[in-house]
Amino acid sequence: MTQNDWKPFTELIGRVYRLYQRPPLKVDDMRLYFDTLADLPFAAVAEGVKRHMKACTGVSGRFAPLPADIILALFGTPEQQAAKAWTQVRMALGKIGLYNSVRFDDPKIHFALAACGGWTGLGWATIDKEPCFRRAYLAAITNEVSWDDVPHHMAGENELDGGWNWRSDQIVDVKTLEYGELDGNKLLTAAEQKQKRLTA
Repeated sequence: MTQNDWKPFTELIGRVYRLYQRPPLKVDDMRLYFDTLADLPFAAVAEGVKRHMKACTGVSGRFAPLPADIILALFGTPEQQAAKAWTQVRMALGKIGLYNSVRFDDPKIHFALAACGGWTGLGWATIDKEPCFRRAYLAAITNEVSWDDVPHHMAGENELDGGWNWRSDQIVDVKTLEYGELDGNKLLTAAEQKQKRLTA
């Protein structure tokens, strides 16, 4: 979010707290709430609030949401995030192949791939890499891994072989951060479009 989102954000959280019959947040508390979620777009925060309010399991939906509740509603538990990331990586490998270099939009995926042998290491693996990937992804969450900590793309076979015609603009971008989107067919749209351009 940006400062332009401050007013709609405070209006949204104010309405939610009134609905839950909670006293309004003080300005300092509202600022902390905002800053905690600042790396998310406002639309994602609004979606997270809606999901929290609709939830019927455990305490979700029964109490006014805290920032952690919104993050949980959007992304799931760390274990669910790791499972989802693994599914996305496997789908990307199946659709893109290990010969193309890739760039996911989640640095935690790059961290986990690097820990498990890289993009090509995953493709050529003769053992199940899922446990390794999930452990590394959970470690990336715990350690708040950022783009400063990981390679900015994962090299495919063509790049690693030093192909004379390989270019950096051939890196396939894979969009995964859809705030809880579980439909795998939607996750790779950007990657598929770029792949079509490269092969056309």
